[in-house]
Amino acid sequence: MAEDKQQQASKSKNVLGQPLSWFAKGEGYYKDGYCHHSASDDKQPRGNYSIAATLTHSFLQSEYGDDKPYKGHSAGQKMCLSAHDFKSAVREMGPDTGPKVDLSATDERALEVVSLDLLKNYAAKGASKSENKGAEGAQGSARQGGGAQGVKVKEGSQIGGDQGQGSRDKSQNVKTDAKPEGSGGQKG
Repeated sequence: MAEDKQQQASKSKNVLGQPLSWFAKGEGYYKDGYCHHSASDDKQPRGNYSIAATLTHSFLQSEYGDDKPYKGHSAGQKMCLSAHDFKSAVREMGPDTGPKVDLSATDERALEVVSLDLLKNYAAKGASKSENKGAEGAQGSARQGGGAQGVKVKEGSQIGGDQGQGSRDKSQNVKTDAKPEGSGGQKG
């Protein structure tokens, strides 16, 4: 059963037409780390939890208001968002305050609700640069940085345990919060 879910994630495409990248431990409909669309999402009134994003304080205020706790969520948390909720929330905020979207980990089904241009406006800094280059540019960046083919590799301090991923995911679909290319060396 877990293998079927893994195969579904590996067949999914992101909004850039490339294989969907792993996003965050425990996220997604199957809690497998991928923001891939599930057929059961279609049955929910506000389904399509396909947008891989890092939450911001402004987004949380928009969703939950000032006086309410944020239902266990916090700014900086990675989460698979409903495309419908994302679309309605960003109407009220600009790209500087909205959730930061990881285009490589956002399922192509998000495009049924929001445009690629809108998603690019909210792309996480550094992520959209290499993603807009396409697969060839990303592979070149990885070779320069010594990473796996087509992806950036996490810094040593960011690497956790197995995180429930198969060997394919460790070598090809590693997700990172590393600094954007050309932003300097080690943290000071």
